[in-house]
Amino acid sequence: MPSMYKLVRGFQSLLHIILLKIKFGNKFTVSLKQDISRSTCIEVRENSKIIIDGLIHTKKNVELKSFNGGVLKIAPRCTFNNNCMIASGKSITIETGTIFGPNVVVVDHDHDFRTVNNILEAKYICKDIYIGKNVWIGANVVILKGTTIGDNSVIGAGCIISGNIEENSVIIQKKELKIGKIKKEKQNDSIINSYSVLE
Repeated sequence: MPSMYKLVRGFQSLLHIILLKIKFGNKFTVSLKQDISRSTCIEVRENSKIIIDGLIHTKKNVELKSFNGGVLKIAPRCTFNNNCMIASGKSITIETGTIFGPNVVVVDHDHDFRTVNNILEAKYICKDIYIGKNVWIGANVVILKGTTIGDNSVIGAGCIISGNIEENSVIIQKKELKIGKIKKEKQNDSIINSYSVLE
């Protein structure tokens, strides 16, 4: 028998989905059988759509958003860890079995701040994002507009991704780590700290 936790979570997920269907109607396409946390924020503005084509899993504070006529499509068996944000102003497609680590951000748009006087009035520059099947995306990754990630790829933690990533790729963004030492020195009856970086 399923545990009490699974039963309660399943009921909460079902209730959450029903309320979202009532709120967004045809703009939100989803099957009732889901594993969506009650803290997941789903937002569909204007003439936009979110299509969840099968069972997905979300953890705490996930945000799935579409606006400005954008379409967000998510295939079955995708997992979104804590604090992920996926926001579509044009088109984001996520294929089957893709896993997102915590704090991943996927946005298919930038603010076009150069065309207006006030940043709050800026329009968007949008380009499609496509994420293939069985992709593993590590913690704190940012995926920018115009990105394609091929099937069976791994994106290492902390990467900023833009452009075309071929299938079966492993992406690691190396960052140089410098370690410094704080040394205590006595000067005129007082102790001061000096700082040096080790080579």
